[in-house]
Formats: sequence, C-alpha cells, structure tokens
Amino acid sequence: MAATSTRPIVPGVLRGLVLGMLLGGFVLWIWRGDGLERLMDSLPGRTPRPVEVGSRAPDFRLDAVNGGSISLSDLRGKVVVLNFWATWCTPCKAEMPALEQVYQAKRDRGLVVLGIDVQETPEKIRAFLPEIGVTFPIVIDPDTKLAVRYRATGLPATFIIDREGAVRDKIGRAH
Repeated sequence: MAATSTRPIVPGVLRGLVLGMLLGGFVLWIWRGDGLERLMDSLPGRTPRPVEVGSRAPDFRLDAVNGGSISLSDLRGKVVVLNFWATWCTPCKAEMPALEQVYQAKRDRGLVVLGIDVQETPEKIRAFLPEIGVTFPIVIDPDTKLAVRYRATGLPATFIIDREGAVRDKIGRAH
C-alpha cells in the first residue's frame, strides 16, 4: 500500500484562494477604469495627467468646514459642481450667490455644489460664509494638492462632473 501524505491540503488551497482573491481584486480595480491611472499617478516624480473633459474626475477626500469629510466617490450618482475658491477672491465672492441659487433649485434633482476652499483655515471660512449666505457643503484643500491635481491654476475654477464621475465641463481658471 502506498504511503499517504500527512500534510493537510487546506493551507495550500487557502493560500491559492487568498492569492486569487487579491489578484481578482487588483484586476477589478484596474478594469473599473481608473485604477491603473491612479496607480501610475501616485508614483514619485510623476506629474499627474491633466483633468480633461471626458476623463474620470480624480477622487479625493477632504475635511468639511462643519465637521466630517466628503469624498467625490461619496457623491457618485449625482451631478457635482466642484468650485475651487477662497475668501479673498473677489470673482469667487461674486459668483457664490449664483452657485447657491443653482444648488437650491436643483439639489432635489441630484445636483451637489461642493465648494473647495484653497489654503484657508476652517475658522476663517466659517466666519466668511454668513457674509455670502451659502448653504452648500464646503471642504478645505489645505495644501493645494487637489487644486494642483485638477490644474485649477487660478480662482475661481469650476468643474462639472456627471453622475458616472466623468468631467463634463471646466469653467474659469481650470486648465
């Protein structure tokens, strides 16, 4: 009679399943559309590709002025107006009432206006908001990394993102 192995098969099978799941997850991440691009953009010394009309809007997570945080992926399924601005920017202040008006008129139909303040403190922004009367969410880009990623070379810069996460328009100083 032949000798049988006393080594259990389970660890080898388990290892294979885990590796398969990891590989499958990686393939799904790339297949999703932006995984490989995000991986390449994260390499040291690489300048991220510019955000172009028709391309997928880069995801982010930023702290909200009134607490918590907001990510672009949290808003998937909605039309998103990303507006880079600052309290010292006169054209930004001038367009805020119009953005608020659009937000109030269309938010029940899935529109979100997301103000992205560039390099200011939450205290300064909170003190400023009553002056302009906006109620849409405001997040802070404290180190300008997101503004640089979106190539918002001046303020205001606005990006319109569709329900699937693609950039549909760039307005103002968005290059």
